[in-house]
Amino acid sequence: MAEQKREWSFGKHHIWLEPPDVLVVKYDGDVRLEDARRVMEIFQEVGSQTPFHALIHFGEANMEKDARAHMMQHARAEWFKGIVGVGGNMVQRAVSKTMMVALYITGKWTVESDFVETEEQARAAITRQRTKRLNSAA
Repeated sequence: MAEQKREWSFGKHHIWLEPPDVLVVKYDGDVRLEDARRVMEIFQEVGSQTPFHALIHFGEANMEKDARAHMMQHARAEWFKGIVGVGGNMVQRAVSKTMMVALYITGKWTVESDFVETEEQARAAITRQRTKRLNSAA
């Protein structure tokens, strides 16, 4: 039996699971605290069943300070196999990288993350992350 595609929409944002383990996030517009709460709920729902690769399309979204704080406080490394950010401007990438560094400093975060320009590059980054995980498990 084929696994059903799961999807979530809230505001102008959209998330869907591509079986077996890629969760695609497309932000459309600013990410507010209520959006960050919903994203974390979805990450927890999916990640508590099986870890996933998050493929996050930034678009023109800006994440509000309280939304960033909420995500940093509630994200759990065990939910993720890896994270790949697609697109975004220099500010968005700097903010995202700063969030990743802050999580690494806590010592609780070991999730590999990449930032790329295109969907094709994102898919290739996920393949590299998978290969790296398999090689390190061997």
